Amino acid sequence: MLSDCFQPDIHVKEAKGMRLRQRLTVLLCIVSLAIGLVTAPALAAGDPLAGAKTYLREQQAESGAWTGPWGDWAAIGLAAVGENLEAPEWLKNGRGHLDTVRDAVYAWDVNKTATTTVARTVYLIALAQKAGAGVHPEDFGGCNLVELLLARQDGQTGHFGNLQYQESWGPVDETTYVNAHIWAVIALSAAGVEIPHPDQVRQWLIDAQNKDDGGWGYDTAWPGSDPDMTAAALRALAALGAKADDPDVREGLDYLHGKLDASGGVKTVVDWTYGTEGVSTVTTAEAVMALCDLKINPAEGVWRASGGSPVSCLLQTQLADGSFAAQPGLDGGDFLATCKTLQALAMVQQVFPDVLPEGEENQNGGGGGLPSPQTITVTAGVRGLDGATMYAPRAVELAPGKQTPLGALEALGANVETGFGGGYVISIDGLAEKQYGPTSGWIYLVNGSSPPVGANAYTLDDGDDVLWRYVRSLAETGEFAPEELLGPSLPPALADGVAALEQVLSSSPAAEGTGTTVLPGEPLAGDAAAALARALAANRVDLAQEVTGEVDTLVGDEFLEAAVRIPAGGLDRTVSITVRERDPGVEQTPAPLGRTFASGVYDFGPDGQTFRQPATIYVRCLPAEGRSPADLTLTWFDPQAKAWRLLPAVYDPASGLLAGRTTHFTRFAALTPAGPRPAFTDLDPDGEAWYAGAVTDLAARGVISADEGPAFNSQNPVTRAAFTGWLARGLALLPGPDPSFTDLGAGHAYRAEIGAAARDGLVRGLPDGFFGPERSLTRQELAAILVRAAMRRHEIKDLPPGEVPALLASFADGAQVADWARTAVATAVREGLLAGMPDGRLNPLDPVTRAEAAAFVQRLMEHERTVRDAA
Repeated sequence: MLSDCFQPDIHVKEAKGMRLRQRLTVLLCIVSLAIGLVTAPALAAGDPLAGAKTYLREQQAESGAWTGPWGDWAAIGLAAVGENLEAPEWLKNGRGHLDTVRDAVYAWDVNKTATTTVARTVYLIALAQKAGAGVHPEDFGGCNLVELLLARQDGQTGHFGNLQYQESWGPVDETTYVNAHIWAVIALSAAGVEIPHPDQVRQWLIDAQNKDDGGWGYDTAWPGSDPDMTAAALRALAALGAKADDPDVREGLDYLHGKLDASGGVKTVVDWTYGTEGVSTVTTAEAVMALCDLKINPAEGVWRASGGSPVSCLLQTQLADGSFAAQPGLDGGDFLATCKTLQALAMVQQVFPDVLPEGEENQNGGGGGLPSPQTITVTAGVRGLDGATMYAPRAVELAPGKQTPLGALEALGANVETGFGGGYVISIDGLAEKQYGPTSGWIYLVNGSSPPVGANAYTLDDGDDVLWRYVRSLAETGEFAPEELLGPSLPPALADGVAALEQVLSSSPAAEGTGTTVLPGEPLAGDAAAALARALAANRVDLAQEVTGEVDTLVGDEFLEAAVRIPAGGLDRTVSITVRERDPGVEQTPAPLGRTFASGVYDFGPDGQTFRQPATIYVRCLPAEGRSPADLTLTWFDPQAKAWRLLPAVYDPASGLLAGRTTHFTRFAALTPAGPRPAFTDLDPDGEAWYAGAVTDLAARGVISADEGPAFNSQNPVTRAAFTGWLARGLALLPGPDPSFTDLGAGHAYRAEIGAAARDGLVRGLPDGFFGPERSLTRQELAAILVRAAMRRHEIKDLPPGEVPALLASFADGAQVADWARTAVATAVREGLLAGMPDGRLNPLDPVTRAEAAAFVQRLMEHERTVRDAA
């Protein structure tokens, strides 16, 4: 998934990589040419906001109101662009929309008026007041709307939306509504009201986030995320002070960016009959508003797709009458799309005024294509003799005609001497060409590469990185070459290991979830392995280093027990990077069941720090006795899921270095299966048995231990304890409390696993507090566990009770399913988790074989990984 979509993109120009000798030769040749400055093209007239206002004026009823379910959104959009809704041009027969809203508020039954209705009204009145109307949300329609909205908050959880009442069509219960909570926050923020219990308010919203994909839905009781609701949730978090790089905001942005179409529009379900997705103008407008609230330019960086950006997509849907179509390419205008787009473009104009000046007419005849910005912002810096910093990188604004590397240099305030018409820089602040040798002089880099054109002829893009460098000789390339690594002086074996690992990670990055690739070479053994183990045990990692992001930097000591390599351009500012080993005596996150730590546990900070380009994590470790290097895994801790996640890694057996790439900081550690790898004596050595692959895979991962041997006994029934143990280890559950089952002794091999599975609701006991660890697992018990495991990630729901009898009746022995298992078995059959037999029977009471159990556990593990990768 996209891990840093909130970061500005780096637009890398296409330029041939040339050695410095070639570049200097080209520069000396081109400076004799007459090179003109590039200026922005002239802009055609067109005003999309004016067109939308004209359309909405024509939609206004004789009562002065906009009628229908979306009427308030017309008033909100107009107020957002600064229109006074009480001004004569927005009145008809002496009345306007606010008069109609006022009448409605007088007639409210406050005990049955939805929280979203109250919030929308507060939002409208707050915006109307800011636009000059003589209204106030604390006294409107005979009601203190702010007080009413605040009364809808639960003081314990912070959730807004506490109405519970009965309607003719059914019960209303707002306590699980996400929509009500979000809009209450947005409305109160717009009204300038301090939100009570802000920490609880924010935490409730974060807890409502769908952890599988990072989005939000309308109601926590319903699974599934929605891009419109996700955009609104991000707006609410921004109102609560969240920033674009906060982890929960980042996940929401990742989800939203995943809906970005090649045209630049944002997709949602547009045909509910078939579940078809397409670009929606309303959804795109909601996304633009969220990005503006988070101070992310919706027309720049990763939000600009190959065919445009969300802003350009909105502009392209405007029609000749000023309205906006519901989807790109449609001929008719859509009222809600026009209202939402008007507000979105107003926010763009306010937050990013250079994005939306007067623009060219679009393909539909309306106003406003996306023009080039009047000014751009680039990052510029200067490094002098031997890399000394003369001007630290910082953002500078460049006007048209100055959008060149020379213009960026001058914007830093440097004293620059140029020659040959300005295309060649002779000196900067007195440091001149040939001062340190006949070939010394200045070159410039754009996004790490040196274009073969004059300094006043290369046109920069918004967001470019410009670095001026003083080089001594022709042997210097001027680029960030791999040997330009800031960091400790490493022993040859470690230096070779780092180089080999980086080469593999750069050339063929491993796919998520594929484990560890082992480089060729002899592993450390005997005295060498013992010496490294003693050194690792004695060493304590506690590092802190300022990293600017200008050059490839390795934060670590010469021993390299735990380190991070941050590439040039990986950071957009100077950051104090820390790497600290957790004290074994202090409470810390335990290893997953069936695994043990092969290294220390290290906190990389700042916690949650993200990178514009992936950073490399290094951990030094050795395989456990009886295990191969391929069994080592590099993992990171997911604090939201409270689980260790696999990071694809490469291991160098000669140095003991394990490395993988990450886009964010958290806690990292190397893991290895606990105990030696089993070698079952009765397993087909050629692997031809249908279950052999699953058993071998689970044995390698530590899910099935050597305690199960020496024979696997594939056709024997699997016990309830063994299956639960395999499942808990396969899903990497963390240890839980001791189980309360009375028939589990303190020394039972799967006691910890059964406790964890019971804690997570995967297994339940038998009557009278028993677990029945040595009883055979039946097919109906297997079905119940599989359904609970799938429901654990909110992927499926139980069948409605009315559908269960019909589904079970389709099997000859469906009536034999126990009452407690009927819903679970029917659900498992519907979801394809459990299949009937060829003879049309379910055999619900038959035991599950060990071979079948291994296959089911492996399938669940792969499914969990697939779902996590898709998120």
